[in-house]
Amino acid sequence: DSLLARVAFVAELPSAFDGAWDVHRTIMEAEAALSIGAGIDLCDPGFSDILRALMERGRAISRDQLAEARGKQAALREAFARHIGPFDALLTPAVTGEAPLAALSTGSPVFCTLWSLLGVPAITLPLLTGANGLPVGVQLVGAFGGDETLLSAAAWLCRRLGRYDLLSEDTSGPAAPAAAKGDALVFKNARNNV
Repeated sequence: DSLLARVAFVAELPSAFDGAWDVHRTIMEAEAALSIGAGIDLCDPGFSDILRALMERGRAISRDQLAEARGKQAALREAFARHIGPFDALLTPAVTGEAPLAALSTGSPVFCTLWSLLGVPAITLPLLTGANGLPVGVQLVGAFGGDETLLSAAAWLCRRLGRYDLLSEDTSGPAAPAAAKGDALVFKNARNNV
């Protein structure tokens, strides 16, 4: 019985989110250049070509372009709040596939980038296993400020799937809502094995 088969509702984000990764890149590169660019210049030999290229791209972004990107970020936050409103959490991929060998890279951040841009809580759980026996993470994402509900939902999901090995022994945390706000995922009391 697959994880997806246990999810009651599947939805896609509206097309307004299609350009979110470009907005994230603009803000990240511009703010990196503003905050650490001078330090990079002072210690030039100690930094990678990748970081220096990021600084160059960030310095090329005008204040007007940064302000426009921040405006888009605010609009996306509002759109996401409307989208997640009926739900306690969204279940999404965390990665593009099985974990890479540690020496190669940490993997692609593509499925985490949007949540970082929006400033919403997200938790990755290694609930699946790839062909090489390495973990494949799934991610639960919550509403802005919904950290406790998200952690309770994650604990509920781990218990529901029998993954007690991922749970802390401390069960004094908050309970998830008695029922979901809509017809998506139903989270009972996270301290009960439901």
